[in-house]
Amino acid sequence: MKKIVILVAACLVIALVYISVTYVHLGYVGVLDTGDGPKLLERGLHLRPPLAEVTFYPIRCREIHLTTVDEGVHGRIEFDVVLLLSISRDKAIHLHETYEGAYVERLISPLVIEHFRMLGNGSGDWGDGIGSEKAAEGIVGRIFSEAAPHGVDIAGARVRSFDVRLIE
Repeated sequence: MKKIVILVAACLVIALVYISVTYVHLGYVGVLDTGDGPKLLERGLHLRPPLAEVTFYPIRCREIHLTTVDEGVHGRIEFDVVLLLSISRDKAIHLHETYEGAYVERLISPLVIEHFRMLGNGSGDWGDGIGSEKAAEGIVGRIFSEAAPHGVDIAGARVRSFDVRLIE
């Protein structure tokens, strides 16, 4: 009986340590959200309260792959886009507070959808050349102007495919 109690206690201690430790990898910062306000975590091992969440943000250029089908009242927009972006270390907490960790879904993706909506009807794919290149240039410009104040820096975009069917 004593061995079982010791084994259960050891398992509980290991589980508590496991959920109380987080590691921030090279090229990222973490934002620890404890309820007392967010705290920036640099690279390395960190202790955290067991129920606190950590959201990771890339501070070096990383590929973000967006594949979306948006069907709204204005029509259908479908795209497959790869973005190269990074987050400013100094703005990570601001971005986290503003978009609650969902900056791709709540900031970047809507900007890309709006860009394709502005392009109007048409389609193209990676091998298409001119349509995809023009779409990619516009995405970079749009994200740069709208997302830069939030600390998002875009280095490039590649449009693999898109299909826009708007209702006139």
